[in-house]
Amino acid sequence: MEYRGVSPGEKEDNYDDVLYSERTLSFLRSKLDDFAIAIFLKIVKENKDHRGFVKTRLEDYRSKRFYIDHAILILDAQGFIASNKDGTMNPYFLTDRGRQLLNLVINERNEQKKQALKRSDQ
Repeated sequence: MEYRGVSPGEKEDNYDDVLYSERTLSFLRSKLDDFAIAIFLKIVKENKDHRGFVKTRLEDYRSKRFYIDHAILILDAQGFIASNKDGTMNPYFLTDRGRQLLNLVINERNEQKKQALKRSDQ
């Protein structure tokens, strides 16, 4: 089947360089629960070594497989992570939008620390 002279396999738009606005990023962050953020932070940690995150390396993967797979699916669908198939492994890497989310999460945590300090001072 052709679409305007180009077969669907040949016409693949690459939107990996599109970044989210602050409002969109905040909205997508609000849809992520604490478990998904914990998985996201594990992916960030694994990406520091440039190895990628492989979910089967997690100690509790067998017991929490459904929740881990669900969190990874959401993060991938929102464009915060991307997989790069490597043989039988499927490591996940951080995208540019993932770096945006990381900055947002860091700012949230810093704000929570400030609020906790204010409460302890009172």
